[in-house]
Amino acid sequence: MSNNQASKAKELYRKANKFCSNPRIIKGKYYNCGSRLVSVCSHCAYLYRGDWLVISYSGCLPGKNLPAEALEGYVFYFLTLTAPSFGAVHYVPKDHDKLKICGCGKIHTPEDLGFKGVPLDPDSYDYAGQVAWNKSAASLWGNTYRALREKYPSLDFFKVWEWQARGALHLHAVLRVKQSEGTKPEKITEIALNQHSHGHGWGEKSLCEPVKDSTEREKRTKYTGKYVSYSAKSWGQFLISQQYDPTLINEHYRRLDKAAKELVCPKCVEGVTCTAACHANFGATSRVISNSRKSKDTPGWSLNGTTRKVLKQKRYNLYTSNYDRDETKIGMARAKKARQELANLNSSRQDIAARFANITARYYKPGRTRPGTRNHRSKPSLAGRPAPF
Repeated sequence: MSNNQASKAKELYRKANKFCSNPRIIKGKYYNCGSRLVSVCSHCAYLYRGDWLVISYSGCLPGKNLPAEALEGYVFYFLTLTAPSFGAVHYVPKDHDKLKICGCGKIHTPEDLGFKGVPLDPDSYDYAGQVAWNKSAASLWGNTYRALREKYPSLDFFKVWEWQARGALHLHAVLRVKQSEGTKPEKITEIALNQHSHGHGWGEKSLCEPVKDSTEREKRTKYTGKYVSYSAKSWGQFLISQQYDPTLINEHYRRLDKAAKELVCPKCVEGVTCTAACHANFGATSRVISNSRKSKDTPGWSLNGTTRKVLKQKRYNLYTSNYDRDETKIGMARAKKARQELANLNSSRQDIAARFANITARYYKPGRTRPGTRNHRSKPSLAGRPAPF
């Protein structure tokens, strides 16, 4: 893409994101669809990402509404919990990793992304086991959190689930604990590795690292924020962003999808096609992003009471007092035209993305939030640019 095309694409992207792609009309007013998926609505996905970033900062970084004194007496840890192995896969190093011989006998380079996540022997790979683990991941984290809270009553967390290239989930969490409780990262890891759910546990590569100061805390929080951004993408867009060759790994995902459809869940009825989320998402049912709530022992992750409901209400109040239906209608038409021009400018990548089903919301219908999510029945936001908070 030339510099002129890049500049044009940037400007079109700015215009396209000003308004919701799939607005709802309620009593003559346009409301946002509320999707968190860039492939469905980049505007609402931007709001979703922004809300969660504000929430993540409200529990560990001093700012306008959080004095530094509120963080005194706390220590922070960065916890990574991985899935176990379900079969050997190709080793493809990152740019900063050392090259080494893969199990296939070759030495892959960072450019060989088409092999990343692909099993060495698909016929012996435990697809059913991986899908079952993805399904149990949410309850496994629940057991882990309860065990950690039993040991450290003041513990609060902010977590994000991330998809690995092999189609397995793993978790990143920022933990906040009172310094007086004498926490140790080795003990946190030990407690986590001792937890199980439905016979499934965490992988051996799980790790807990101390976050030493505010500078590193900000770095780790932004690192987690990166996964907030990833979580708002469809799987097809993720593959494109990583420059995957879809022909090399498509068979692996097809087998995972088949195993997910054959998975028996509590909602399954013999002879009837089950529409539970686990059958569409490689077994996964967990919320992509979440944080601990206020309890009798802890203030919850956010130390200033910031929640998505609070942020949505602020936007609602702002737009209600400044709403102009005609201006909104004109702006939405311009945004739609910009999206069409952007699609024509980048049609080849759009065609590739269309080949892949969306893992996180396979049965998503434009204009509504997927049933089963916490905000399914929450008050929608009036369509427009996000408020500056």
